[in-house]
Amino acid sequence: MEDVVPGLYEKIRNEFYHDVNNDKEIQEALSENTKASFSDVSLLSRRIGKYASKALIHYYNEKTLPDGKLYWNILERTMIPIMKEVYELVYRMAFNVQICMDKEQNIGIKPVKAPFPEERIKSIMNKLMAVQEEYMNGKG
Repeated sequence: MEDVVPGLYEKIRNEFYHDVNNDKEIQEALSENTKASFSDVSLLSRRIGKYASKALIHYYNEKTLPDGKLYWNILERTMIPIMKEVYELVYRMAFNVQICMDKEQNIGIKPVKAPFPEERIKSIMNKLMAVQEEYMNGKG
C-alpha cells in the first residue's frame, strides 16, 4: 500500500504557507524590525491557526484519505508537523516584538522559548478521532 502522507502533508503545507506568505500583516510581524505589538501577535496567531485549520480541513476528506478515513498515523504525521510550523511562526513573531521592545528599553536579554505543546495537540487529535468514529458509526 502506498504511503499517502508525504504527498498529503506537502499539499497541506503548501496551502498553509500560500496563505501565510500572502498575508502582509503576518509578514510584517515576522520581520526583524516589526512595529507589531503583543496584541497584534495574539490576533495574527489566531489567523495563522485559521490558515492551518483551513489547509487541514481542505485535505482531510474522503477523496484524499485511504478508504475515505482519517487514520491516527496520517493525523499524527500531518497535524503535528503543521502545528509545529504554526508554533514556530508565532514564536518568531513574539520573539521579534520582544526584541524590538527590549531594544527601545536598552534590555539585552534573549527571550526564552516555551516547549512545543505536543500533548495538547494530541488531545485535539484524540477528539477528532472520536468525532470521526461517532460519524462513521452513524451517531454524528
